[in-house]
Amino acid sequence: MESIAFDPAEVVAQAPQALELAQRAGSEEARVDITISLGLARGHLGDPSALGTLLTALDDAKTARLPFQTIRAYVNAIDVAAELRAHSTVERFADEAIQRLDTFQTAIPRQTVQLSVARSLLDRGRFEEAVEWARASRRDEHGSVPLALGLEGLVLTRRGGDGGSLLDRAWAALAGVPQGWRHALLRVWRAEAAWLRGDLEAIADDATATGRAAVDLATWVARANGTFDRDWRAEVERWRGLEAPYEAALAALPGDERAASEAVGALRRLGADGAARAFARERGRLGFEMPRGPRATTLANPAGLTRREQEVLGHLARGTTNPEIGRTLHLSERTVAHHVSAILAKLEAPTRTAAVEAARRAGLLQDGPVGGPT
Repeated sequence: MESIAFDPAEVVAQAPQALELAQRAGSEEARVDITISLGLARGHLGDPSALGTLLTALDDAKTARLPFQTIRAYVNAIDVAAELRAHSTVERFADEAIQRLDTFQTAIPRQTVQLSVARSLLDRGRFEEAVEWARASRRDEHGSVPLALGLEGLVLTRRGGDGGSLLDRAWAALAGVPQGWRHALLRVWRAEAAWLRGDLEAIADDATATGRAAVDLATWVARANGTFDRDWRAEVERWRGLEAPYEAALAALPGDERAASEAVGALRRLGADGAARAFARERGRLGFEMPRGPRATTLANPAGLTRREQEVLGHLARGTTNPEIGRTLHLSERTVAHHVSAILAKLEAPTRTAAVEAARRAGLLQDGPVGGPT
C-alpha cells in the first residue's frame, strides 16, 4: 500500500506477479484489489490507459459485491480522472460515488472524492466552486487535507490575494511523510504561486516528480526562464480542448499583442486578477509587446474596479440578485457571476455583504444599508 502512494513505478513492476498469484489462488477480491492499485499507479505516472483499468475494476468490484474494493475503485477512478483532466468522467461518476460512499458511511473516502472534484473544477477555471468542494473535503483529518488547503491558497493567489500562508501550511502538513505524488502536486502549486508573485528564483525543477506533476512543473520552470519551445497558438488551442481556460490564457504569454490582450481579458473574467497582473509583468520582463492597459476609469478607481464592476457593485449594495443584475444591465447570469467574483477578489472580501462594507470604507459607495444574500 505504501508503494501506491510513494513509488508508483514499483507497483507497475510488481503487479504482473501479484496478479498471477491472485489468479492461482482463485481470489477475485485480491485480483480486483491489485488491479485498482495498478490503475492508480499508472494514473500517477500519466498513463491514459489507467482510467479504463480503474473503471473496469469498479465494474468487477460491484459485480462481485466487494464493498472495500468498490470504495477504492470509486475513489481512485475519480482521482485519476482528475489527474488526467478527464473532466467528463469526473462529472459522470462523482455524484454516483458520493451516494454510494454515503451508503457505506465512509466519510474520508467521500471527502477524497470531493477533493478530486475540486481539482477538476480548478482546471476548468471554476475557482469559487473548486474552493467550496475543497473546503468540504477537509472536514475530517486525512492524508489529502494538505492538498485541499493548498488548492484554496492557490486560488486566492490567482485572484491577487495572499494565499502563501495556506500553501505553507499545506507543505508543513506533509513534513515527515515520505516523498510522493502529494508533494509533487504541492510543488507545482507553490511554483505557480512563486511565478504569480514574481519570485522566479524560488521555482525549481523536481527530478522525483512523475506524470502530470513533472510536466506542469517543467512548464513553470520554462515560464520563469522565458523558454517557449512549442507553437503558442497550438498550445492555446490544446488547452482550450482540455477545457482549461486559465492555462489557455497563460499559454498566450509569448503570443502577439492581440492574443495577449485577449488572454488578460480571459484571466480577469475568471476572476484571476493576480494572474492577469503577473501576465502583464512577465510580458514586459521578457521583452514582448505589452497589451493595451486598463481604461483610465479603472486606474482611477482605488480598488482597480472596472466601470462595469462599479455598476455591479452598486447593485450588490442594493441587495440585488445576480439574475436581477443581469436583466438590468443586459448581461448573462454567468457574466454577472464573473464580475461579482472579480469584485470580491479586488476588495479581498469573502462575501457580497463584506464587499459592500469594504467598498463603503474605501469611499466607493455612498452610505446606506447593506442588503441581499451573503
